[in-house]
Amino acid sequence: MLSTQRLAAVAAAIFVSGLSASVSAAQPYAFTVDCTKGQTISGILGLVTDNRPLVVTIKGTCNENVTISRDDVTLQGDPKGGATISGSSAGSTITVRASRVLIDRLNVRGGNPFGIQLVGGSNVDISNSDVQYAASQGINVQGTSWVNITKCSVQHNTRAGIGVAQANVAITDSQISHNSGAGVIGVWDASMSITNSQFVSNATSGVRAIRHSSVTLNASTISSSGQLGVELRASEGAINDTTITANGTGGVGVNASNVHFNGGAVTNNVGTGVLASGPSYVDLYGTSVSGNGGSNFGPNAGVGLYLGAVANISGATISGNKAEGLWVWVNSTAQVSGGAIIQNNAGHGIQLNADSKLWMNGPATVGGNAGSGVNCLDTKSSAYNLASITYSPSNGGGTTNCTGS
Repeated sequence: MLSTQRLAAVAAAIFVSGLSASVSAAQPYAFTVDCTKGQTISGILGLVTDNRPLVVTIKGTCNENVTISRDDVTLQGDPKGGATISGSSAGSTITVRASRVLIDRLNVRGGNPFGIQLVGGSNVDISNSDVQYAASQGINVQGTSWVNITKCSVQHNTRAGIGVAQANVAITDSQISHNSGAGVIGVWDASMSITNSQFVSNATSGVRAIRHSSVTLNASTISSSGQLGVELRASEGAINDTTITANGTGGVGVNASNVHFNGGAVTNNVGTGVLASGPSYVDLYGTSVSGNGGSNFGPNAGVGLYLGAVANISGATISGNKAEGLWVWVNSTAQVSGGAIIQNNAGHGIQLNADSKLWMNGPATVGGNAGSGVNCLDTKSSAYNLASITYSPSNGGGTTNCTGS
């Protein structure tokens, strides 16, 4: 707690600078900084040095780089006119090395390399804010830090919108768009939870989890990415009630990873809807995979399994894709059950080759495909329990062309 002499000194400094403040002993320090009058956020952060929470309300545009190195700080824009912090190339616009920090109602512009950077185990909430035009990532989270991003826009940054390394992020009710890299990328054991958010027109993938990271997508949309909608490499994913559509090279790419789908749709992507390779596992439950294909490479299937990938497809609908509905090749295995529907695809309903296996573990409908219902390209591939399939309407190439039963 401030001494009487120290409190008087703070009050005197406030009076001289023209800042307004409330320093009641029962409440946090509350300051208003008006940058149109030449006041600075950094000046206030350096002024109060005890442990009482600090709330700073900002007016106008502040041309400065701000570092928060003490706990319990709120930076908030003026509720009537808003506020902007515009950083120079000298560093990130806002750098946080602290816990219990709130950044609210702010426009964050520029910064080199980052718009907002969290380091050293920081704990931050960012809400109702817009982060644009950083020299690298809009928001960078590292070093076991935690950040909750709520009702924010992160766009037009030179690399990824949000980068997470050995740290944790929760993104809710936000839009991540038009960034020159991924919408969000997690590396080295990053953890990402995304709810009711939109990833639109990012130059590479909408969402990337690589190098032992994890991502959970709930009720979100990933669309119009330059490459994949969702990319997993040596990582874990859960995709629930999410729409992945119109992405440039495919819907979901899975390499040496595990992913669980529950509902949602993977639709109208250029390339394969869901493509898994390497020792990957895909659990596709109740998801619609439709209208995918049209690229100059890859199988253009609804679902493709390659190089030892395994999929469990239950209650899903795979329809209207521009080649095979389900393509299983090079030592891969698919299990189909739960009333799955594979229909009206431009190639075979299900195609196997290079020592791959299909197990029909329950009723399914495979009908209306331009090729066969089930087709094997070599004698090493096999399909089992085919009697559980209903071939309706009829397939253009007949019911099945496989060994097994």
